[in-house]
Amino acid sequence: MSNFAALKKKTKANFSTLQKKIEAEAAPNSYADDRFWTFKASPEGNAQVTLRFLPLWDGADESSDTPIVKVMSHGVKGKTGQWYIEDCPSALNGGKIVPGECPACDANNVYADSKGGWANMSDQDRNVLRSGGEEGQGRRTQYVANIFVVNDPAQPENNGTVRLWKFGPQIKSLIDGAIFPEFDDQKPLDPFDLFNGANFKLRVKKVAGQTNYDSSSFDKPSQLLADEGELEKAWLKEYNLFEFINPENTSRYKPLADLQKRWNIMKDIKAPVSEIIPEKIVPVADAGTSVEADDSFFDDLLEE
Repeated sequence: MSNFAALKKKTKANFSTLQKKIEAEAAPNSYADDRFWTFKASPEGNAQVTLRFLPLWDGADESSDTPIVKVMSHGVKGKTGQWYIEDCPSALNGGKIVPGECPACDANNVYADSKGGWANMSDQDRNVLRSGGEEGQGRRTQYVANIFVVNDPAQPENNGTVRLWKFGPQIKSLIDGAIFPEFDDQKPLDPFDLFNGANFKLRVKKVAGQTNYDSSSFDKPSQLLADEGELEKAWLKEYNLFEFINPENTSRYKPLADLQKRWNIMKDIKAPVSEIIPEKIVPVADAGTSVEADDSFFDDLLEE
């Protein structure tokens, strides 16, 4: 059989394969990961769960690893309905935006420059970027930690399990407040200590239509589990958090060409990648203030 005859015979199969490839290319990233725990709120938006933050995992490098890591991402919906959902490489730079590493951050910089620079942008212009749709490419800041689920009334099957939890700046501020208490009569607490730490009472409610965690607090210090054998088993089940900040983890931190390709699909841009990467990107620092200060308004995006 000639190659042409074989081509004719496989026409339907080839088309089916092509469809699958295009669907995979156009589909947004899926972040479904059963290692992660999420609370289940009531119809009123309330939830109460007892958790315990866990220490460094077995085999961690105590000189560089931490029991909580900071991650950043973009979730942008284009006018065509396509999404760009990707981790932002700025997380690897402590939040500093490096031109030419992230299409969303590059677009934000170009937009900010068109408005006179980050330091001179109006609240209205900042909200445009924050929106996550149309022109907005808002950068979302979250944190990942290992937790032990002590009591999850709405999902009792989670009780006694070690999971990953991704949360936002509001929960992070409560952790920081325990480590560095505001008042002199408050004792510093290591929330990640199995023996002398404390359970965390997560209390979720709706305030002005937004998810709020202000009523959450730490209990009195206590050992997580009375049986040290069970305590060790829980510790050994922890996940290595380095994967979330490992620059060599290409499934999470993709090359610019791959990010740009996904960005083009979301924006419905037909031009080659080489033609649409901005030739001149104005770093945030050029606006006359620090990257962290200028970009901090992205940090209070919805946490869940």
